[in-house]
Amino acid sequence: MEQSEVKKAIKDQFIWDDRILSANINVEILDGTVRLSGEVPDFSSRKAAEEDALSISGVNRVENNIEVTYPESVVVPTDEQVMDILNELLSLDDGIDADSISVSVNDGVATVKGTVDAYWKKNVIKGYAFRITGIKEVIDSIIVSRNRIYSDQEIVSDIKKAFERNDYHNTRNIKVDVKNRIVTLSGKVPSHLARMRVNEIVNYTSGVCEIVDNLSIEKQASYGNM
Repeated sequence: MEQSEVKKAIKDQFIWDDRILSANINVEILDGTVRLSGEVPDFSSRKAAEEDALSISGVNRVENNIEVTYPESVVVPTDEQVMDILNELLSLDDGIDADSISVSVNDGVATVKGTVDAYWKKNVIKGYAFRITGIKEVIDSIIVSRNRIYSDQEIVSDIKKAFERNDYHNTRNIKVDVKNRIVTLSGKVPSHLARMRVNEIVNYTSGVCEIVDNLSIEKQASYGNM
């Protein structure tokens, strides 16, 4: 697609998506990277805008500079109340050891620290935070720590076997590098959905402590300034 078509497709996606509660989002494209700016009334809208932009054919990267500004009509909890809500949500999830997680909130920015025994639990914790009114940003300082330490070679092998079990046939174009349990993905995938699926598989692989996604979308165009 031409750059003007990509920009229009992104904006149309925003209009279609009922999660996005704002029309005040600016879209710029530079060298295949979409830059989003503007204001939205909640963190869910900010996250949805990033996901929608990534879902458009030809988009490879998204820089999300959207600011969360709550309307005056919304009663925004205090930082202490937000912290209490998040701690309660964590305590109700029997898959999370809430005693191993500490939460602090400063001017709507939540910082979560502590340890979990699986990478996917980091995303669960951040997911809880994203849903709370009053959250503007989440800083993830959680460390993945397991009783059993998986070698980098084991992690690579487990990921590739998971690709095969999940009937993912495009792995020949994907390179999986692991160093100190940090997984770096590179290569090409046919679509954003495929990219999400690859990340999902790695997300649930034992031993992973971080994911660096350097995947690109096949047949992407090269865009200039808009």
